[in-house]
Amino acid sequence: VVDRLDDPNFPHMGRRGLMDVYLARTSLGSDVSYDRVQGGLIQILGRRRHQVFMGIEGGTNLGSEIPFYDLFSVGGLFSFSGFKEGQLSGQLYGVTRLGYYRRSGRLSSLTGRGIYLGGWAEAGNVWQSSRDISVDELHYSGTLAFGADTFFGPLYLAYGHADGGHDALYLSLGRSLGGRRLFGLGH
Repeated sequence: VVDRLDDPNFPHMGRRGLMDVYLARTSLGSDVSYDRVQGGLIQILGRRRHQVFMGIEGGTNLGSEIPFYDLFSVGGLFSFSGFKEGQLSGQLYGVTRLGYYRRSGRLSSLTGRGIYLGGWAEAGNVWQSSRDISVDELHYSGTLAFGADTFFGPLYLAYGHADGGHDALYLSLGRSLGGRRLFGLGH
């Protein structure tokens, strides 16, 4: 992990990169031999109260067969928000996102720091093999969110819509959402 964000909850500037490599081998005690590589990058650009962020993340099995219990999954807040948590899963995945948020108010010094409004759009999918990857098969989602930087951690109230009529409402307090944080990047 290389983290150059200026704030862990609602950053104003910076970038964060992550790479996770997992190589399971029967010769070392695993039940199954397989490879699982995942990575991502997010860039945040800010000017006063306004922030724009861009991110990309993906994962591959490097030609092996990932067992069902360790497949890549997307869905849930910060990861195709219209879909349920982990609704889409597969051997490979790729997601790109573009979003905006702005500081729209302050909290009292006893409860936290700021109130934020924003939204983001995502495109991507999961696939069972590299032969299945196609731009025609991408899923799309959009999210509108209210956030507050509280002393208990970030508070989010969000609505997500994904293609195919998938909708979801989210209420979350804390830094981690199913292992994901900061608009999808992290595991």
